[in-house]
Amino acid sequence: MTNPSTAAAPSGRRATQEEIDAFFAPPTKEVGPLFIVSYLAAQLFFFIALMGPAIVSIQNKAMLMFPHDTAAQATAVSRIAGLGHWARSSPTSSSGRYPTAPCGAGAGAAPGW
Repeated sequence: MTNPSTAAAPSGRRATQEEIDAFFAPPTKEVGPLFIVSYLAAQLFFFIALMGPAIVSIQNKAMLMFPHDTAAQATAVSRIAGLGHWARSSPTSSSGRYPTAPCGAGAGAAPGW
């Protein structure tokens, strides 16, 4: 299967939304509530499975750095999380583009998305 952004487009230009819509067939049936619930449960599971060890290891490092000061531990973890959020929301250095839009950001989304 060819890439829809280049299938009907000559080189040097991106496909329009109409060309992309024509490339993909419209859905034939709606999804049910069971699919939505299982999809949300899978998203939550993978978020916990992938982020849990990272958060625990950051907390362990903060506990080693500040063994008797829980306020400093909380500050260290929150600063690391804030820096991670800032790095995620800034443009990438290699392409100069912003990361992919968050779920629900479509036409009329904030500039940069």
